[in-house]
Amino acid sequence: MTRIDPAVIYAESKFEPRTSPAGAEGLMQIEPATPNFWPIVGWIPLHHQRLATPSVNVAYGSYYLRYLLDHYGGRRCWL
Repeated sequence: MTRIDPAVIYAESKFEPRTSPAGAEGLMQIEPATPNFWPIVGWIPLHHQRLATPSVNVAYGSYYLRYLLDHYGGRRCWL
């Protein structure tokens, strides 16, 4: 299981599971196109509406964040 610092969720959504003006969904603010990527890395496809469920959103957001950190060698290169 991937463990995530709650500060990441706070930075993304201030702990309010709402949809952003850009369409990013839930606590982890997952963008609508992100689920299209998941089958490429072997993750189970997920209906976009399920991202509104906090436990689902945090689980998938955490796994995606871990994937990105591993992919970029742990370098935190986002702005």
